[in-house]
Amino acid sequence: MIILEKVSKNYESGTVVTQALRDVTIKIDEGEMLAVMGTSGSGKTTLLNILGVMDTLTSGRYQFREIEVNRLSIRRLHQFRKQYVSFVFQNFELMNRYTVYENVELPLLARGKHRYKKQVMEMLDYVGIADLANKRVTRLSGGEQQRCAIARALISDTPLILADEPTGALDEDTSIEIMKLMQNLNEKGKTIIIATHDMLVAEKCNRIVRLENGRTIVSKKTLNL
Repeated sequence: MIILEKVSKNYESGTVVTQALRDVTIKIDEGEMLAVMGTSGSGKTTLLNILGVMDTLTSGRYQFREIEVNRLSIRRLHQFRKQYVSFVFQNFELMNRYTVYENVELPLLARGKHRYKKQVMEMLDYVGIADLANKRVTRLSGGEQQRCAIARALISDTPLILADEPTGALDEDTSIEIMKLMQNLNEKGKTIIIATHDMLVAEKCNRIVRLENGRTIVSKKTLNL
């Protein structure tokens, strides 16, 4: 599904160049659930941003299915992101003024879709918060907010889900619940890539890729096969 070949990403500030990724080469299969591990500053978030075309690579190759992503124009990158990628963030990134329902419907509004109430409610029911549809997200617990964020990511029905420390702001019990939900999504065919520093989270995935100073240092299967 995904091939990264010698991908590097540099950030420039005046005369200072910071290498966030250095010659990263990874292959990710369709339907895989992959954990990307590493300390703060190792390049985990940068890698996810490259995969989700929230950022562009400095050099190297990014192929998604048959698409040479690194050759796409800005307009086509925007279309690619809408069609293929959804994000789940550590801090949820919800619209605090809106209700749970309104947050989940936003991606559909952005795509100009109509008659979506049934679709939104079915998604909220899937993640277990249909009874909270009319609550403002600021009145939810951390776990409920993350379920709302996952529902918002799923409503677009993209094949790839990128999750940046999705359990980082949650307690252990809630983290376990969120990872069970992620595993259920993976079993339904979603390809999921999770950036995490938590080994308990990583061991729920099929494979672990470790980054250090922007480089891939190890890639191994887990026992969760």
